[in-house]
Amino acid sequence: MDNQGPNPLSGVTRRDLLKLTLGAGALGLAAPLLPGCGPAPDAPARPANFSHLSDLEYAVFHKAAPVVLPPPGDGLPDYRQVPVFDNLDRFFGSFPDPVRKQVADGLRLFEYGAIVIGWHFRSFTRLSDDDARGYILRWRTGNAVQKAVYQVLTRALISCYWQAPVTWKSVGYAGPLYLRETIPSLGNAPLPTE
Repeated sequence: MDNQGPNPLSGVTRRDLLKLTLGAGALGLAAPLLPGCGPAPDAPARPANFSHLSDLEYAVFHKAAPVVLPPPGDGLPDYRQVPVFDNLDRFFGSFPDPVRKQVADGLRLFEYGAIVIGWHFRSFTRLSDDDARGYILRWRTGNAVQKAVYQVLTRALISCYWQAPVTWKSVGYAGPLYLRETIPSLGNAPLPTE
């Protein structure tokens, strides 16, 4: 195994992805028509300068952030003081279109899956904090598609939190070497001859 751990998509088949797309599409069409299944009324609005995250994706990440990211008061910077969501918007802008669509489908399934999969009869963004925590943890140990969506959700939040330089000092990380030291360029040095 490499340093990144096992591939979260290793058990996902093409059929699983088709089910994911169909399930997300069906839930996305039907759920907003049901009472209590639309976006949470107190969900924060997506900032106007965001061009890659949709309103639904922003709401899902915003609801998941307190569960996934370090809680305030444990010596690490509060995620609300770190540009996590700005980093997420830029990160999502780097995806190729097919990947971007699959991630969007997975997050839509995660949002509306709480209605049926979690038997909450509410979308994820409408769950209480305790129910949201339990729902996220159930996806960690669910089927292959659920595990893949869980990995995308948590890894995106965690990486966008820790890429902010304000978080580095709290764990003693001085930042990338190229920012700390001036390393002289050697140019195109010839290869050693034997």
